[in-house]
Amino acid sequence: LDTPVEEVVTLPFDAQGATVRQLATMQSSFPAGDDGDLAIEIAKDLDRTWTIGDMLESIKNAPRAGTVGGPGHYNGINYQVLSQVIEQVTGKPLATALREDLLGPAGLDRM
Repeated sequence: LDTPVEEVVTLPFDAQGATVRQLATMQSSFPAGDDGDLAIEIAKDLDRTWTIGDMLESIKNAPRAGTVGGPGHYNGINYQVLSQVIEQVTGKPLATALREDLLGPAGLDRM
């Protein structure tokens, strides 16, 4: 959890040393894009399949949400990057990792 995010995944912006723990607790200070701006871009090409990399690229110059390690600021980008971290560390797609490593052992079919 205390590994810097950039040691696990490549980002199109400087993570400023944010760790996986700070990512999970919304203390990463990653750029926070405007969902309205992203919606406009998506509407321009409805046949396009957006990747997490595309989303990260679209917000790389956006203002930061707080300071690294400071008070938590909700930023959905944290969840997107966290999914990449989980996939990289487990070597499994996120859905498979969640099913096999979380839901299954807990005896859950869904949550």
